[in-house]
Amino acid sequence: MMHSIAHRGPDGKGIWISGDEKIALGHNRLSIIDLSEHAAQPMVSDSGRYILIFNGEIYNYVELRKELEAKGHHSSQLLILKFS
Repeated sequence: MMHSIAHRGPDGKGIWISGDEKIALGHNRLSIIDLSEHAAQPMVSDSGRYILIFNGEIYNYVELRKELEAKGHHSSQLLILKFS
C-alpha cells in the first residue's frame, strides 16, 4: 500500500509490526516543518503502549512545543507525549 503513493515524493518511510504480526502500520513521510529523523513515523511512546501515525496539522504546535521542550522533549514527539 505504501508503494502506491510513493510518487508523491516522500522523504522517508517507516513500518511498525506488532509482536504477534496481526497489525502493521506504514507511513510515507513528506517533511515540511520538522525535517529531523525525530519526526519519523510510526512513533512509539516510551512505554511502547502507544503507536502513532499522524497525517495532519497541530494548529497550536508552537505553544505545545515550548511546553514539552522545556521538559526536555523533542518537538516532533508532541502528539504522542501529550496523550500518552
